[in-house]
Amino acid sequence: MPIKELNVSFRISVEALAQALATSNSGMHIDVLGTEAPKQITNGSAKQLPAPSARRFIVAFLRQHPDQTFTTKQLREAAANHGFSASNFYSSLTYARNDGLIRKYAGGKYRIAKAGLANG
Repeated sequence: MPIKELNVSFRISVEALAQALATSNSGMHIDVLGTEAPKQITNGSAKQLPAPSARRFIVAFLRQHPDQTFTTKQLREAAANHGFSASNFYSSLTYARNDGLIRKYAGGKYRIAKAGLANG
């Protein structure tokens, strides 16, 4: 079976990474984490990613209620009560879902996934 995708982790200086991206990219997607809010580098340009704490909040909130589902509005209100902006909330919700930590059900309701109970 041919390999369709390969995820690789390694330590590299920002300068060396920038040089590598400037030379050749071919669909590379990189999440850069550090002491500041993370950035995503795609095709040689960086854009801001949501702060990890908003994603952790959503997962932790759903983990506290493992047998319940919540609408996007309910989750957004809970996040807003903890100081998270709407734009940060929506992108964090997407990342948590894409990472398999939460699941979206019919009617747009969310619930913690098995992976979210163990990780997050």
